[in-house]
Amino acid sequence: MEIKARRSIPVSVFSYATNQGLRLAATVVLARILVPSDFGLFALTSLAISLLSILNDFGVGPALVVARDVDRRTRSTALTLMIVTSLLLAGVLVAVAPFAADLVDEDRLDELLLVVAGSLALSGPIWFHETTLQRDLEFVKRFGTKLVQTLTYIVVAVTLAVLDAGVWSLVIGHVVSYATYLAALIVVSGERVAPGWDRDAARRLAGSGRGFLAQDALEYAQAQSDAVAIVSYLGTAPLGLYAMAFRFGELTYVGIAQPIAQVTFPAFARMRERSEAWRDSFRAVLRLVALVTFPIGALLSGAAEPLVDTLFGEKWTTTIGPLAVFGVWAMLKPLEGTFGWLLNSLEHQGRLAVLRALALVPFVPALMIAADRGGLTAVAWVMVAHMAGLTVAISLTVRARAAIALRDQLRAVMPPAAGALAAWAAARGTAVALEGAAPLIALMASGAAGLAAYAATASAVAPHLLSRTLDQARATLRR
Repeated sequence: MEIKARRSIPVSVFSYATNQGLRLAATVVLARILVPSDFGLFALTSLAISLLSILNDFGVGPALVVARDVDRRTRSTALTLMIVTSLLLAGVLVAVAPFAADLVDEDRLDELLLVVAGSLALSGPIWFHETTLQRDLEFVKRFGTKLVQTLTYIVVAVTLAVLDAGVWSLVIGHVVSYATYLAALIVVSGERVAPGWDRDAARRLAGSGRGFLAQDALEYAQAQSDAVAIVSYLGTAPLGLYAMAFRFGELTYVGIAQPIAQVTFPAFARMRERSEAWRDSFRAVLRLVALVTFPIGALLSGAAEPLVDTLFGEKWTTTIGPLAVFGVWAMLKPLEGTFGWLLNSLEHQGRLAVLRALALVPFVPALMIAADRGGLTAVAWVMVAHMAGLTVAISLTVRARAAIALRDQLRAVMPPAAGALAAWAAARGTAVALEGAAPLIALMASGAAGLAAYAATASAVAPHLLSRTLDQARATLRR
């Protein structure tokens, strides 16, 4: 892997970890001020925006990353496509807002959607500048712009929440942070690209982007099906409780695996284009992702009760069950994402879309049954089962299409998996033993016990694994 890509991995991870850590801290503060129904209502607005955002670039963004010989006219054409579609989709959101409010029987949703349509209108140029920085591996610049967006959201949302703005604090913070983010991206962009049009370039980008567009649509359906099931059978307030558990569960992917994939996606595409050896690099990336994300998932699951009690208090107790389950999901999703982005970099995006489509067939009805008969924790278990099946299917596809043997895949993830099992048992056992203690004490003890068990077990299964991985990381940073 080229030096710039290797150096970009720690920058990307640090960027996402910093921004997600700040947002998580803000969420804890906001959860103390607001009520679960506010978060549930905001989740509905996010659902509507993310639905329309699927079509925001028609897959042009990732197609631009893997495209070869991208000239200025191609970039100008991509910018035009993204701007036009984002404006059209913002208009669609404004038009359907009243009907969406009636559909879920939430009168306030109408006004909220009208406001957040502003962020949707800005998303086209935002996505273009993000994609350009990603293609050029300019992750330091992306870190700065993301930090500006995060800090803007925190300041606006927390200030309005203190002023008793309710759900509006979340919505206005979201929109203002988007506007600030776009301004920051324009400032750091080294190349000024104006909208333009080239029919051949548009045709090439659209053709390559179809597979990515299909993936986006299917991932959206997978990501939002649980929210639809919960709102349909349980209501808005339970959705807020569930969404909080999911937010913790997705930390390992959003904060670790995804930022690594943001670098390896263009890096592996370049290596493929140059006919360079990339399989050893991928196995190293897979091992690193598993090594870091597995203990976090195990601790989230094993220490779910003291974690919720410490951070949120009694009104969020119902979140404990789903969070314990999402700790398992937090170990599976990073693997699925790492395998998936490899296939995308090798231009197998269409095949990956087919796998996601097939996985949805049993997934959606299972969610509805779980929400109706089992509640929030049952829904979370369906999410885990779906992710487990999808991860296995994509892993087999990597074996067939990328010629990476299953034994090599298992060799990368088995030591962290054994360590995670021990970490969960230690964290859970400690939490139960200290059930009558102060939540913070129980949380700290559970975390310490889990980490110690993880390190000991993973090292016993694969001696020197931890030290060797740290040495590789230091060597990468020195290059």
